[in-house]
Amino acid sequence: MKRIIILRPALKQSKGGVGNYYDIVEKLTELIDFFRIGKRSCMKNKLIQLQSIIYYITDYIRFIFIVPRYSLVVVNPSMTKNCLYRDSLYIRIAKIFHKKVVVFWRGFNHLYFNSVVRDKYKKLLNNTFFQANHTIVLGENIYKSLHEIGCNTPYTVSTTILTSDLLLDSSKQFKPGKFTILFLARLEKDKGIMEALDCYKIVKRDYPFVNMLIAGFGNAFTDVQSRIDNENISDVQLLGNVFGESKYNAYHDADMYLFPSYYEGMPNSVLEAMGMGLPVVTTKVGGIPDFFEDEKMGYIINDCNPEKFARAIYSLIENDQLEQISEYNRNYAEQHFLDCIVVSKLENCLISISES
Repeated sequence: MKRIIILRPALKQSKGGVGNYYDIVEKLTELIDFFRIGKRSCMKNKLIQLQSIIYYITDYIRFIFIVPRYSLVVVNPSMTKNCLYRDSLYIRIAKIFHKKVVVFWRGFNHLYFNSVVRDKYKKLLNNTFFQANHTIVLGENIYKSLHEIGCNTPYTVSTTILTSDLLLDSSKQFKPGKFTILFLARLEKDKGIMEALDCYKIVKRDYPFVNMLIAGFGNAFTDVQSRIDNENISDVQLLGNVFGESKYNAYHDADMYLFPSYYEGMPNSVLEAMGMGLPVVTTKVGGIPDFFEDEKMGYIINDCNPEKFARAIYSLIENDQLEQISEYNRNYAEQHFLDCIVVSKLENCLISISES
C-alpha cells in the first residue's frame, strides 16, 4: 500500500506551475498517490464560484476519510492568503490523525512576505506550517526567510522540472547578423514584461538587427500590445500561449532568454531555456541564484533595471563564445533538471521522511 499522498490542484490541465509539475510527477511515479483539491474549472462566473466553494468543502470531507490510509501528507502552498488558510486546515486535519506532513513551498513573493506575511500571518505559520516534519523549498533564500520568523524544520532544496521534449538534441547554431530575444512567461507586470520591452527598445536602438518574441498570455497582454503599437516598437512578435511544438519552436528560434521577473520560486521557463541551449539573462530571484553561474550561463541581475539588462544583452551579442555558453547550459539542465532525475530525488526524499 502507498504511504504518501500529495495534495495538488484539481484541474487536469492546470495553468499553474504546481499543476504542470505534478502532471509530470504522476506520469513517472508509482510510489505516490495524489489528492486533487480546489476548483475544477477555469471559468469565472457566479455559478462556477459557488461550485468552487462546494468543492472546497467536499475536498476537506473527502480528505478526512482518506487520510488515515497514509503515513505522509504533502501540501503545496504558495505565499498567498488563500493558500495559507486553505492548506493550514489540511495540515491540522493531518496532524489530528497523527500523520507526518511535508510542506513544499511553491511560488514565493518576497515583497508580500516581508510587507504582509511577517506580521499578519506569522502566528498561523508557526501553529501549522512550521509544525511540519519537513520543509521543501525552491531556493535557500526562501528557507532563510521562513527561518527568520520561526521555521526550524529540517529542509530540502528542490527544483522544478525540465521535460525531455524541451532538451535540445544537437548543438545550437548562432548566425551572425541575427539575434532573437525571447520572453516566455505569463504576461503579468510582476514577471517584468514591461521592463523587457524597455530593455528591448534600448538594445534595438544600438543593434537594429535584433528582434523579439513574446510568448504567453495574461492580464498585461492588452497593455503590451498597446505599447508595441503606440510606441512603434518594431520587430516584436506576440505569439500568445505556446504549447508543445509551438513552445519548442519559440525556444528554438531564439538566441537568448530574457526574464526580468520581480519574484519567483523556481521558474520552469529558465530551466527550459537552458535545456534548449539558450544563454539566459535573468533577475536574482527565487531559486535561480542557488545554481546560476554568472557569465558562464548568461547574466544574473540584482534588480529589474532595463539598462542593466540591456548591457548584459550587449555582452551576449558581442560574445564570440555563445556556442560554449549554449552547450554548458544544455548539459547542466540535462544533468540537474531533467524530469526523471527530479522525480527520483523527490521520491527518495519523501520515502525517507515517511520511514523515519
